[in-house]
Amino acid sequence: MRHYKQLSYEQRSQIEKSNKIGFSQAQIALTVGVNRSTISRELARSRGQRGYRDKQAQKFALSHREEARKVTKMIPELTNLVEDKLAEK
Repeated sequence: MRHYKQLSYEQRSQIEKSNKIGFSQAQIALTVGVNRSTISRELARSRGQRGYRDKQAQKFALSHREEARKVTKMIPELTNLVEDKLAEK
């Protein structure tokens, strides 16, 4: 089973440089050492008004990582509210 690893800033820099040179996504993937689909998703997800930029892509990735960490805990007040709402039906 393969484990997912997020791209590093160095890899994003390689992607930006290779993309500016005009490498294909497959060539970029070989250079960076990741799957072609990873490059495709990265370029689509992190493209700004001026194209793909490594610093901007890193900021996007860090903000997505922070948003993913927010977990809502089932505190007793929330549990009681849910139970009360379910009991009403």
